[in-house]
This record gives sequence, C-alpha cells and structure tokens, in this order.
Amino acid sequence: IASNIGGSQLIGGMDEDAVRRLIDAIEADIIIVHLNPLQELMQPEGDRCFEGIADGLADLVRKAPVPVWVKETGAGISGEVGRRLLELGVSGIDVSGAGGTSWARVENRRENQSSPDHAFDNWGIPTVTCIQALHQIENRSSFSLIGSGGIRSSFDIAKAMCLGADFTATATPVIKAISNGGYEEFEQLYLKWREQLEKILLLLGCSSPAELQEFHLIPGGGKS
Repeated sequence: IASNIGGSQLIGGMDEDAVRRLIDAIEADIIIVHLNPLQELMQPEGDRCFEGIADGLADLVRKAPVPVWVKETGAGISGEVGRRLLELGVSGIDVSGAGGTSWARVENRRENQSSPDHAFDNWGIPTVTCIQALHQIENRSSFSLIGSGGIRSSFDIAKAMCLGADFTATATPVIKAISNGGYEEFEQLYLKWREQLEKILLLLGCSSPAELQEFHLIPGGGKS
C-alpha cells in the first residue's frame, strides 16, 4: 500500500508529524512521490515552481520510516535523473514512460482549457528507453525498477522485465475492466494475464520472471 504525494508539495520540507500522517492515514508500506512538470505546465492553474523539489525529497527520505519511491506520470525518467534520485536516497523508481496515457493530452482536452498546447501531446521518453537506461545504472540491485507507460498485456509485462524491470504497473486495462464488469471482470483479466505469462515463461525456458533477460527478445537469440 503506497501513499502518494506530488513533488511540488515537498518544497520547503514536511515536518515529521505530516510525514507520519501521510503514512498512518492508509497504513502505507511505502511513499511514492510523483513528478509531473509536463502536466502542471499544461494546466492553466498548474504549479510553475519546481525549485526545491530535490531538497524536499531528500528531507522526506531522511524522515520517513518507510521506503520512498519516485514515479513520473507519463513523460518518463531518464538515466541521469535516475542517478540523481538514487543519490537522494530513493529506493524505487517507476519510469512511467511515454507510450501510455499522456497527461499533457488529457489536460489539453479539458473543457476549461482555453489555450491548449498540443505540441506537447506526445512529449516524453519512451518506456523502453527509460527501462534500458535505468537498468544500466551502477549498483542496479540497490533500487527497485518499475516499468510502466503503455503496459497493455502479459506480453508487455514480459518484454519490460526482459529489458530489466523488476516488475511492472498498469492502469488503463484495469480501469476498463472494472468499468465494464466490476471486480469480477478485473479478476478475469488478472487470471488471464497470469496464465499467459506462465505460458510465455515456459516457452522461453524460464522458471520465474526473474530469469527473463534481454536476449529473450531477440529472434533466434541465445545466451552469450
């Protein structure tokens, strides 16, 4: 269970009581800080001040008794930003790359959006690029890497893990399933994806998702 807070809300720091409330309100196991400058810039009422987020994040890491992770909201996290986040003490990164929901496009289509800037509707680093860049960071085992942004099937899950993701995240398929048929349809989707992933692992000669490697994506590839 994860508490969620925006990076801009960390500017100036949070006192220890506020951090504790953030956790205790839902008995959170982790805190996830989301970065969404693109979305904010597309909002007429969005935040325009981002200075101090890094210091606020470092302060949260020091005060929080649970791990702190960071995620984007559809524009991706580069390898360089990933390194900076790890230097601040973050223990998990969700890339949320371009390829899934574009919050720039969502904001530009709001009814009260008087001056949409559609030039940014496709802005962002592709999910594949993000995963590959972060997987190559030194001390790779020191943080959890989550692949998200366009995960639409069990095959996407397998591909992301082949590229180096520890696990994946998805939203749209889950929302659609629940919207169409409630929890029952969501459960059916989960069971279908799980069965398909088991078949994928068997066909690739893997006994668990942890054994998936990049060479599994190459036709005719093999271990070198």
